[in-house]
Amino acid sequence: MQEHIKYMRTTLQEKIKDPTFLRDQRTSYSPRTEHPELLVADFWEQIGVMAKYGMVDEDALMDIVSAQIMRAWQDLEPVVMAGRERAGPSAFENFEYLAVRAHQWTARHPSGAYPPNLPRMAQIKASRERETSSG
Repeated sequence: MQEHIKYMRTTLQEKIKDPTFLRDQRTSYSPRTEHPELLVADFWEQIGVMAKYGMVDEDALMDIVSAQIMRAWQDLEPVVMAGRERAGPSAFENFEYLAVRAHQWTARHPSGAYPPNLPRMAQIKASRERETSSG
């Protein structure tokens, strides 16, 4: 998967600049062997289904991978939209659902989801150092 993500973030971004690339996405089926970016979209599509139907805890999922979901959507949105012109609006709808939920989760947790009443390790370390130096 890491290899496909690297492709999506580098090579694909150059290919998207070529109008024939997106035109081909609009007009013909794209085999995964020739379009590894679609394997990344397929992965998030499957995770999106699981999140939508409560098969995974959405808060835990978003805490772990919301940034990766939003980045993948940003990188793949032109390809998804071109594919929808051929396949219809349901193409990768669960990936889009997941991206929307990731955006909403991030808006609710702009500083992360660390429990507010739990000390940070730096605070624990400072407390130990004070105890050691005073005692």
